[in-house]
Amino acid sequence: MRYIAHNFIINPAFWLFAFLVVTAVLCWRERRVLSIIGIGICLFLFKPPVEWLVVRMEQQHRPLIAREIPPGTPILVLGAGGVPDQRFSPTHWLSKGNRPRVLEGIRLWRQGRGSLLVMSSAGKEGYMSQAEIYAEAARELGVPDSVLRVISTPRTTWEEAKHFREQFPRVGELVLVTSATHMARARRIFEKNELTVIPAPCDFKIKRHPSGEKPISRYVPSLQALEHWHTLLHEYAGWATMGF
Repeated sequence: MRYIAHNFIINPAFWLFAFLVVTAVLCWRERRVLSIIGIGICLFLFKPPVEWLVVRMEQQHRPLIAREIPPGTPILVLGAGGVPDQRFSPTHWLSKGNRPRVLEGIRLWRQGRGSLLVMSSAGKEGYMSQAEIYAEAARELGVPDSVLRVISTPRTTWEEAKHFREQFPRVGELVLVTSATHMARARRIFEKNELTVIPAPCDFKIKRHPSGEKPISRYVPSLQALEHWHTLLHEYAGWATMGF
């Protein structure tokens, strides 16, 4: 009963799917084009197709082992949101998108060889930048000020590469921490700015259980599938506007 309730009764994606299917069937004769569009939208609610695409994107770079970092190489954490809500402690300021990045940066710094931990990204004008939010969270987790650096001006990945280059003109190689789906594009951008990148992907969207079993729920309509599509389309749009 719990399985049925979770995957169907209280699952908004299932009811959206059911509505689209019923509407498509009822309108087939009079509005065939709209019916076809509705059925097409239904396909975006299922995980297998989008997971296949996400995995292909994420597998371009493997997770980084800290001992592979050359001594003295700075670790740069790219921005991905965050809200400095003073009601909460800094670690709670982190969002779903940047929490894995900040934690991965800290992990690599702790297990690495004393590299600088650089936080990047601007914020809402007149308020704490995203980079400062990440730095505050890192301090709360035990990272000392002596190794923390903040770049609080960039608003895009292009600017993050450019502004890092300007602030660290003598650095030719860096560890780049960002989401696995974003890594290929981010790496290309940094290389265009004449920086050698050691990829440190994180926030892998698709994880496989070692048993090899795939839950039946993968074939139930899911709003998470739409979230995966949003991530993919964001990256595809980014590639399309890069000009190469």
